[in-house]
Amino acid sequence: MKPEKLLTLLWSLSLMAVGLCSLVLSVSNLFSFPLPDLITRVIGIVNLVSLPLLVYSSVKKGRHKSTDTKPEEP
Repeated sequence: MKPEKLLTLLWSLSLMAVGLCSLVLSVSNLFSFPLPDLITRVIGIVNLVSLPLLVYSSVKKGRHKSTDTKPEEP
């Protein structure tokens, strides 16, 4: 697998994980539906692991994109 595709896959999976964790916790709080403590902690751990991966992959994608668009000097 190419590094660019692997980076895009890592970025998209971590973005979905962060979004899904946030959605579950906010819907639970919005409707006053208490989740079991174990589920809340597991969601929090998944969120804590996904956030640094999302930041890392976003920065790598941004740097990769900025090096591709540099104009060549005459």
